[in-house]
Amino acid sequence: MKITFDSHITEPCPLVTAAEMRECDASAARDYNIAGIVLMENAGRALFRKAEEMLRGVKGKPIAVICGGGNNGGDGFVFARHCVCAGADVDIVYFGNREKASSDSLANITAAERMNIPVLEDIPDKDYDLVVDCLLGTGITGDLRETSRDIIRRMNDMAGLKLSCDIPSGVNSDTGAVTTVAFKADATVTFALPKIGTVTYPGAAHCGELAVADITIPREKLYESRITRLITTGVNPNGDAKPDGHKGDFGKVCVIAGSKGMTGAACMASEAALKTGAGLVTCVVPESLNDIFEVKLTEVMTLPVPDYEGAFRSDSLAPALTFAEGCDVCVLGPGLGREVYTSEFAREFIARYRGALIVDADALYALSGDLSVLDEAESDIIITPHAGEMSRLTGMTTAEIAADRLAAASEFAESHGVTVVLKGAGTVVAHPDGSAAVNTSGSPAMATGGSGDVLAGMLAALRARYDTKTAAESGVFLHGKAGEAAGEKYGTASVTAKDILSSIADVLKK
Repeated sequence: MKITFDSHITEPCPLVTAAEMRECDASAARDYNIAGIVLMENAGRALFRKAEEMLRGVKGKPIAVICGGGNNGGDGFVFARHCVCAGADVDIVYFGNREKASSDSLANITAAERMNIPVLEDIPDKDYDLVVDCLLGTGITGDLRETSRDIIRRMNDMAGLKLSCDIPSGVNSDTGAVTTVAFKADATVTFALPKIGTVTYPGAAHCGELAVADITIPREKLYESRITRLITTGVNPNGDAKPDGHKGDFGKVCVIAGSKGMTGAACMASEAALKTGAGLVTCVVPESLNDIFEVKLTEVMTLPVPDYEGAFRSDSLAPALTFAEGCDVCVLGPGLGREVYTSEFAREFIARYRGALIVDADALYALSGDLSVLDEAESDIIITPHAGEMSRLTGMTTAEIAADRLAAASEFAESHGVTVVLKGAGTVVAHPDGSAAVNTSGSPAMATGGSGDVLAGMLAALRARYDTKTAAESGVFLHGKAGEAAGEKYGTASVTAKDILSSIADVLKK
């Protein structure tokens, strides 16, 4: 997800709903005497600057501006005026009703007409270098009208580069959902702050490159009481290395993982914790598989505990708990297996453990259908579900989760008192206090088995040294950057989880 920011944005960058953005616009006029027509002018100018960048100058270039009846359309009329002044060949296609236009929009419609810019009633059969979407804006919820769906499909079929104003038409500003069809932009200029729908999928995929433009709403208003934000950076464990530090200063991590046929998950989680800066990592493993782990792991220590046919069960619990309680953080779940007795072991461990805990993979499966253990747990818990695991935990369908990933993660975090890392493109991190964040790093190359095991280990290493919020948000960001680095090195199709693991050092070094 490529995002650029004007200088009015500093980290962490807030995310807003459509209603929150409307309040910012209203406050600009009410509290700061910045009229709406000034904001519209600034929005249109920002859109014009992006068009110049995309076309390397607009002089002589044919440009179509598709405008609707709302203020998004008004922005389009401002944009068209600036393009004409710069020598572009502009057609405005207006699907609104000027009798119902706001005073700000009407002023700019009138200005365009007096400049003799063509204002058409339908899209002409003509090729353009740039098609600019100013049709619907941020106020759309639910399904689109058939007329809007038809216009968007026709816009998508037009030749030329595609630029969207504020948010691609058809994308839900608050959730990123696309009910039927949405404009497919090469770039989107969003105003003042990113809307949730521009950075959560599938909406983010329709935005192309996202530019966050300053339209002069005062910064203190933009940052006022925002609880949802973007993750655009992470802590670097290299920066906290003390000159006289020893391995005990950098965190002791316990990984309880692995079963017959799934030793790799345990190894990758353990090695990822070590690579992310943990001073000591011990993998608690089924005793009958210990010889395998001894061969596969060199720097990571192993602790064999009693097992049954290569999986944890009730008599594994006491030694696992005793050891884990002496560590700074514990990972439970990678490759654990789904035998009934293994799930019972996982549930009992969660119920009795008192430290920082990452609950991943098969340990999440053990919670499916009965969350009472999670609700009654006394440990500080981060859970790491993907959409399928979240579906089992909540009873929602994966489609329902995909329709509003931020809400699904946030509601679960608040209801059950845990930090939720809802994995996927634009990973959501939601906290029990109601705050949440959306990650900006990552690559399609990460859609490979074992990627989540690497994340679990990275989260553990960071949680051993930092608070839960910092660890969770930094972990997903650094994991995404490692995935990006692996993709650049090996290509999207060839990346494995071990490639992501080996890229951690390069990311932290930078």
